[in-house]
Amino acid sequence: MAIRYLKPSQYIEEFYPGSGMCSATIINWIKIGKLGGTRTPTGRYLVCIDEDVGNPADRISE
Repeated sequence: MAIRYLKPSQYIEEFYPGSGMCSATIINWIKIGKLGGTRTPTGRYLVCIDEDVGNPADRISE
């Protein structure tokens, strides 16, 4: 299982290009548990992506 960590802005560029979505949306999704992520010791957020599964946001509506 390969896990990648992306900044919220990188996540948007890869999975939602041109959508106009902002990083705050991704951070909110991480905070409420709809999107897998972690907070670094410096307070920044990273999205955890399991490359075997694909886009974790596809499961948000579940």
